[in-house]
Amino acid sequence: MHFEKKYHLVPFSPVSDADVYCQLIVDKEGITLDYSSNRGTKSLLVPQKETKDFRQWDLWDHTCFEFFIKNRSDDWYLEFNFSPSGAWNAFYISSYRQNEGEYGDLDQLCVSSRVNEETIELISVIPFDKIPLFKAQDFTEGELEIGITSVLERSDKTLEFWALEHPGEEPDFHRGMQPLFAH
Repeated sequence: MHFEKKYHLVPFSPVSDADVYCQLIVDKEGITLDYSSNRGTKSLLVPQKETKDFRQWDLWDHTCFEFFIKNRSDDWYLEFNFSPSGAWNAFYISSYRQNEGEYGDLDQLCVSSRVNEETIELISVIPFDKIPLFKAQDFTEGELEIGITSVLERSDKTLEFWALEHPGEEPDFHRGMQPLFAH
């Protein structure tokens, strides 16, 4: 089983000369997310890479990349946050914005990043053995909804919100999940 698709994210507010993409790759081992932005440290504040990946809260307050996944028929979903610093977190959400805390089956995720003045690239791998609620075949059956998002912190400390779509009048990544094959 192999599924691969490249997604183009859109900003909540217009941003000129900027793009954010995510290549979603699924195989029998897990989910790989390869995020890229054509803007780097020249115009954005990007957390410095740490020597070890670690779990951390509130990554969305600065430049980070996020992934949401749920079965279409369920209210609950998982939220993953990844920082270019190597920090990450995962949450079990029982229903819309009802965070039940850190998703406990994960003790570590691999987050790698390359950052320069012009670009950011971040790759994270989520092994299926760490998220037994989902399996590789779920990605072929059309029952999944996903959210692929990014928060980019500008040099002036304002935040840009990027997602597959923005269905409301305010940025809300929890409302922007789409059927896997919608885009």
